[in-house]
Amino acid sequence: MPRNFPTAEDSPKEFVLQRFNFVEQGRGSLEGNWIKYYKLWRSYVEKKSYPYESNLFIPYIFSIIETILPRLTRNLFSVRPFVKVQPRREEYTNNASVMTDLLDYCAYVDKLFFKAVSFILSMLIYGTAIAKVYWKDVDFKGNSQERPSLEILDIFDFYIDPFATSVGIGGDSDFSIMRAYKTQEWFRERADQGNFENLDALFSDLSGYMGNEYKKNERRNLFNYTQLNPPYTSMHEVLELWTNDRVIILVDRQHVIRNEPNPYGYQPFIRIVDQNIPLEFYGIGEVEGQEDHQLSANDLRNQFMQTSFNISQPSYICSRFADINSSQLVARPSGRIDTDDMAGIQPLRINPQLLNILLQAEGTVKEDMERRSGVFDLIRGERTRGEETATEILSRGENANARFGLKTQLLEYLFLETLGEMWGDMCQQFMREEKVEAIVKEDATKFIRVSPEQIKGRFLYVPTASTISEAQKMVDRRDLLQIFQLAAQTGRLNVDEALLTLLNYFPVKNKEKFLLPPQPVGLQGSPNPQNPQPQEGEGQGGENPINLTSDIVQ
Repeated sequence: MPRNFPTAEDSPKEFVLQRFNFVEQGRGSLEGNWIKYYKLWRSYVEKKSYPYESNLFIPYIFSIIETILPRLTRNLFSVRPFVKVQPRREEYTNNASVMTDLLDYCAYVDKLFFKAVSFILSMLIYGTAIAKVYWKDVDFKGNSQERPSLEILDIFDFYIDPFATSVGIGGDSDFSIMRAYKTQEWFRERADQGNFENLDALFSDLSGYMGNEYKKNERRNLFNYTQLNPPYTSMHEVLELWTNDRVIILVDRQHVIRNEPNPYGYQPFIRIVDQNIPLEFYGIGEVEGQEDHQLSANDLRNQFMQTSFNISQPSYICSRFADINSSQLVARPSGRIDTDDMAGIQPLRINPQLLNILLQAEGTVKEDMERRSGVFDLIRGERTRGEETATEILSRGENANARFGLKTQLLEYLFLETLGEMWGDMCQQFMREEKVEAIVKEDATKFIRVSPEQIKGRFLYVPTASTISEAQKMVDRRDLLQIFQLAAQTGRLNVDEALLTLLNYFPVKNKEKFLLPPQPVGLQGSPNPQNPQPQEGEGQGGENPINLTSDIVQ
């Protein structure tokens, strides 16, 4: 006999809770690993008995992550706009340029770079990071926003279909759930916006509900931060479930305040992974696989510190018949030891070579961690070992840059391209009226007028990130200059294209402003008399040559 399962339309409460409880009960080991990775990243020293007086935590993992993070963010956001919109048909060319400007504006006002740092950092620690993409009509004060936005989620608050390998546009997840905690004031501020229903029952319930967040609270408590129910308001658990055709919001596991068709047509989440595992949702981060090495490095360093202490303040072998006061054996300036037998006291000898052995062992462990991560001393900008040749150093740097380049390309696809596609889709779907926005550049502000008609069309969203390392750019700049010099001697060099290509290898934004605008020519190729070429020494007037293609509001 077929089983009757609750449906989203008829039994939304049971529909949400069935799926949430199933995922929550099955991912205990995942959350345990996340806590472990967080401790290692924060260099957390366990409060336990230790065989050495020294109890240091050597922040190798922290150093690895803090070396990779700026490289990835610099590669992804060294160029504006972060994504360039390309038309799929010729008639969409102008609209694609307008959409590029609009997404650049949205990224600026949404503080995308700041959010991306936290997003990528979470990915490096846990192996996977999740963000929600949504359309923002108004802010919490009721002011009009009319733009897409990105919200970074705590990985502990995201519950995915356990059989899924991806989420978002083209994802195979049947459902995804995000959890949050909100005050009653938060719901009251949004009551007049018409997004929620059945709020009267929620407002009459003043108790609130705090779910079982054992692992998440454990992470908070590590550094003496305790999550408690605030005495001045009630906190309410919010479970927001998305399927490809439905969205349901359940509060305190009792009140359904939203149950309607999914306005996007997909689950609006972005997933990024540090190292992808084929056919699995969660990836591998920089901490996983380094735990034993980090703990071994800690142990060896603490042995080194203890041994150094024992050499500087040794123990003594004393004869029981030498009549020695044990309190005098403690090292102190101008100290003395009274004894009746000079041969009755001898320091405990420790071989000083033990210090070198411990340092070499720790160095070996560190090298293993570097091979695992690709972050060598050279990459961190530290001094390399003297015995390495220049060829070995260059080879090691190229191999590390290749690994960082792959991470950047993966983020281009999973993050920037997906974000651009979602933001563009939402702008096309929800923008209702013409608007004027400001695009803030390095040295100027341009005002653009955008209407729904100007962003219609089918587009491709191409990230503009660079995967080329600074060291490789230096080599490429030198080679390009040699090529241009040879080409110039033949008289077949396109100077404008050559300069623009060369500028791409320098940390310069708005490169087009260095080039003169193209000059119109007559039918026979002579300069147009109505637009004469400027003479040498004359200034170039007119507009900034950057082509925004949108309607410029003077």
